[in-house]
Amino acid sequence: MGHFTLNQRARMAIRINLALIHDEKPVTKTCSDFLFAHCPTMLEGQRLAGETDRLRAELESLKREIASLREEEAVIRHSARHDELTGLPNRAHFAACLEDGIKQQSLKDDRLAVFFMDVDHFKEVNDRYGHAAGDALLRVVATRLHRAMRKDDMVCRLGGDEFACLLHGMPDNTQLARLARKLLVSIATPCNLNGVMVEVHISIGIATTHQGHGEGHNLLAMADEAMYKAKRSNSGYAFAELRAPGA
Repeated sequence: MGHFTLNQRARMAIRINLALIHDEKPVTKTCSDFLFAHCPTMLEGQRLAGETDRLRAELESLKREIASLREEEAVIRHSARHDELTGLPNRAHFAACLEDGIKQQSLKDDRLAVFFMDVDHFKEVNDRYGHAAGDALLRVVATRLHRAMRKDDMVCRLGGDEFACLLHGMPDNTQLARLARKLLVSIATPCNLNGVMVEVHISIGIATTHQGHGEGHNLLAMADEAMYKAKRSNSGYAFAELRAPGA
């Protein structure tokens, strides 16, 4: 090494020390760490984005839960108003619709009629072929009744082998009798129950609001009585007797 003055050696030592300090400075942060450490707004934005994603996931979960609850509610409501075996409206639903129809008829000048129907010799089918065959027969009758009635008419299963229809806008007994005969023919087609052909017949009792004096339970009871009259006479259908007010 050549000869240096004191000032030259001092300046050289300072340069060497600065170089060492610069080269050995540890790099301990990535660029993103450095930015986030120096940009609190970016950290807050990242936190809010995460919170938003979490809330969206919770909202979707709540939507699915609500949809499931609504489906369950619809099933329960349907079960409460419909017959499990046939899928037709049940007695309670029929009675409610009948009472509502009677309340509305004065406003709409809409004559109501009720058909009360019973499957003839159903007990014999049940006893001879078993309850499963009897249930199958009831489903067949329900389907045939539903198909034979008009779109706006209501068909229900009252219970056992008893069915009822609620009809709107039937102006006279001639039309009611024509419809009753149509139902008798529609039901009378033999039914195949597990390979056994069974004859199917029904008896129909008919009552109208002009006879029932505006009370649903009276109308249904009168149609029931008329049905038994039809069954005893083997006539297929019969009209209820006109009752005096208060009878």
